[in-house]
Amino acid sequence: MRYTYRTLFALMCLSSSIGVNAGEKGSIGFSAEVSVSGFFSPELTEVKVKEVFAGSPAELAGLEIGEKILAIDGCEIPGCPASKAKKLMVRNVGDTLPLLVEKLDGSKHDLMIKVN
Repeated sequence: MRYTYRTLFALMCLSSSIGVNAGEKGSIGFSAEVSVSGFFSPELTEVKVKEVFAGSPAELAGLEIGEKILAIDGCEIPGCPASKAKKLMVRNVGDTLPLLVEKLDGSKHDLMIKVN
C-alpha cells in the first residue's frame, strides 16, 4: 500500500529555534512532498523538495525546489523508515545535516546543511 502526503514536511524539516544556545533544536528551512509505503511501519519511498525558505540554512547550502532527497544522514530513500527519518531531521543549532540529493539534471551530490 502506498500513501502520498502532500502536506509540508514541516514536522521533519523545520524546528523552530529561540535563541542560539547549544542543545537547542534548530531550523533547517525547507518543506517537501513525501511518499511512503506501508501503514504500521511506513518507509519513505520519495522525498521531493517543495519549498526552500529564503535565507534558510537549506538555501545557503544550495538546496533547490524540485530536487529529490535520496538519503538523510545515510538512511537511503526509498527504504528509510519514516520514524527514523523524522529523528534524523531533528538537529541542534550548529549541527550539520548530511543529505544525498538528486539535482534536476539527474546528477547526485552530497549536501551539508548547517542548522541554525
